[in-house]
Amino acid sequence: MEQIEFVIKSLRHLMVSLIWNGVLAVLCGILILIYPELLRILVSITLVAIGMINFVAASKVAKYSKIKIKL
Repeated sequence: MEQIEFVIKSLRHLMVSLIWNGVLAVLCGILILIYPELLRILVSITLVAIGMINFVAASKVAKYSKIKIKL
């Protein structure tokens, strides 16, 4: 039962991460269409935000994981 709860929590965190990444990508795409001169600023902000979102999601998944990874 514990493994099933881990999988469900991991999938939930993955889903939230993917939703935020998608929302951020769509918003930046719309802004680039409206203001093409903002391309490099929006792309850099998007990449930093996606990286941070992925780190947060990975830390939440690692919290419930029994697998220990040393960086």
